[in-house]
Amino acid sequence: MLNSPQAKTYCNAVKSDGVNQSNINAQKIGAFQIPVPPLDEQEEIVRLLDELLAREEAARAAADAALAKIPALRQAVLARAFRGQLGTNDPAEPPALSE
Repeated sequence: MLNSPQAKTYCNAVKSDGVNQSNINAQKIGAFQIPVPPLDEQEEIVRLLDELLAREEAARAAADAALAKIPALRQAVLARAFRGQLGTNDPAEPPALSE
């Protein structure tokens, strides 16, 4: 917030200049009003963030589960290849990895 244009304008207004350096004391910084949304808006923001984080966690879990299956799938494909059982891309053929 202190890098916002409003805060920079405030700081420029209350700073005291010294030799090659400006200073703003803690009381002046403490007097800067930080805008905060109403409580119901904050609660809605938290609810939305919680929902997004839950979706992200579900997506991560699904990705981890898919990644965990890759070695078994690779082994199944290689085993079928060495046995000469790999077919074409015919959808009527059974998958290489049976669940």
